Amino acid sequence: MSTLIETVAQAKELLDRIDEIQAKSDFLGLQRQQQIDAILTDEQIKTIAAIEAKFKADVEPLNTKIDNLKSKLKPFILKYGDTIQGEYYQGIFRRGYMKYKTKDLEAFIEKLAEEQPELAEQISALKEKTADSVTFKAVAR
Repeated sequence: MSTLIETVAQAKELLDRIDEIQAKSDFLGLQRQQQIDAILTDEQIKTIAAIEAKFKADVEPLNTKIDNLKSKLKPFILKYGDTIQGEYYQGIFRRGYMKYKTKDLEAFIEKLAEEQPELAEQISALKEKTADSVTFKAVAR
């Protein structure tokens, strides 16, 4: 489907189509689980619940250990200032970036450009717009 989308209405139709397909996929997942649940006896359901409880009890301390190790590593990696690669796991450093209150900054620049017209062109040259991006997320019904 390489048809060019030319209108918002067409885009909305495709977004609605994504929702329809996702709903069908979710419904099939529910049907699958219902069919599995239908063949399980009460005893099997209890056994599965016991297995899940046992594994949860075994996994929670491991997750706590992982969280503790991450808490120890995080300050070091922040101080180190770079990503550290282990054999199978890495601590990814992401440099903070300057964030401006765009609305206030634009008002300040506009006022400055009015007061000092010779700076207007230089200020304009300093502006750079990053590329736009798109992500998708389900909307609550």
